[in-house]
Amino acid sequence: MSTTKRIRRRLLRLAAGSSVALPLCVGVPSADAAPDVIVAVGSGTYSPGIPGFPPTNCVQTTITIGFSPFVVAGADLTLLGAETFAGNGFECPASGSGSGLFNGPMTGVASYIRSADVMTFSGSVSISGASGSLMLVCTINPTSALPTASFLVTCHGALN
Repeated sequence: MSTTKRIRRRLLRLAAGSSVALPLCVGVPSADAAPDVIVAVGSGTYSPGIPGFPPTNCVQTTITIGFSPFVVAGADLTLLGAETFAGNGFECPASGSGSGLFNGPMTGVASYIRSADVMTFSGSVSISGASGSLMLVCTINPTSALPTASFLVTCHGALN
């Protein structure tokens, strides 16, 4: 196994078990055919919270998510640090959608679609001046009673 692969695996294991932001950035997003891998955990809020059933109980919300750690690992890039997403959405008990901005070592505009407890982000982002396409799938675990105003997220994805 190459040294790069060993380092990448160690960083991903560290990210999965860490609750401390450890900023580190080396390189730029890879231009090769293989996407960079993203792993992230964090917590977020909806304001106002998402009401319970019936399914037509929908609200305009602001959404904020803080990721720490946020790890991107690829052939030419290793990034470990904190990241935020802030935006607006239209949320119902079983689904929602919206858009916003990623801010941190990775910046850019993304939209999201939520179905039950799975939120999928897609958009155009950049790291160290290099741009790429983001696809990030997150599992949401509510941490507040109805209306759901706070949650934890666990995410994985790719940056091309």
